[in-house]
Amino acid sequence: MMLLDTVIHDEKAPHRAPVQEFFHDRMKSLAENLEAAKVPSGADVWKLYDHGFIVRTSSTTLLFDFTRAYSSGDDSFAISDETASQILKQCDVLFITHRHGDHADPWVAEEFLRMGKPVIAPENVFPEKDFHKNITHLERSTDKLHSLSLSEKGSVKVTVFPGHQGSTLENNVYLVTVPEGFTVCHTGDQSNSDDFTWIDTIGKNYKVDLLFPNCWTTDIKRMAQGVAAKLLFTGHENELGHSIDHREPNWLTYDRLQKIATPYILMTWGEKYHCTMD
Repeated sequence: MMLLDTVIHDEKAPHRAPVQEFFHDRMKSLAENLEAAKVPSGADVWKLYDHGFIVRTSSTTLLFDFTRAYSSGDDSFAISDETASQILKQCDVLFITHRHGDHADPWVAEEFLRMGKPVIAPENVFPEKDFHKNITHLERSTDKLHSLSLSEKGSVKVTVFPGHQGSTLENNVYLVTVPEGFTVCHTGDQSNSDDFTWIDTIGKNYKVDLLFPNCWTTDIKRMAQGVAAKLLFTGHENELGHSIDHREPNWLTYDRLQKIATPYILMTWGEKYHCTMD
């Protein structure tokens, strides 16, 4: 696992608490490194805030559940629109798993659409916004394979599994295959035991390289076995807007991951990891 370059200290930046300063430095460094990052083989993975991830191969850059972090509850913690836009310019497609503010940011979605790039989300994400009609709402199905065009980048193959947070909230579980044949699965806040009827079969029907579950998901061991990915990255640690009992510290994720056989990586904000395709 390798960290990005040394954090950047801006003398003109407003005074912030140490955790806020760390987050801003990491996101600014990530944005600048992303502009220069080339991936001749394999895939680079960056962790953003909460359950946000970037996956870049030589052909395609996927973006999942990216927000500016206003869900932290402190506006001074959130990154600037400028930094967020810098990140968005480097990505080809945005996937939003569900409507909660720590996964779905209306400014991010609208800005991405303004750039002429596709945003994929459930129907109930931002229904009150004018730009809702421009969001792509793919059919939620365990066996429907969508071909999503990314203009000059070609296309990616997407299956949108009909997941749920709790008993009823629609939560898309995305399975995305880029032109190189590399496949990633991002689960959002999947946490419904009944959905194991199809989770248990994902690995039997698809070859999955990377899995991005929320760290508190229902039975992470069973999810890891069902998806059968080569490598697992957890998300949702340290969502500062949640109460202490649901803030998900890193030590608790480490404890949960002791139960699984899948190799895993636990990352912090702005960190990058390079994956091979072996």
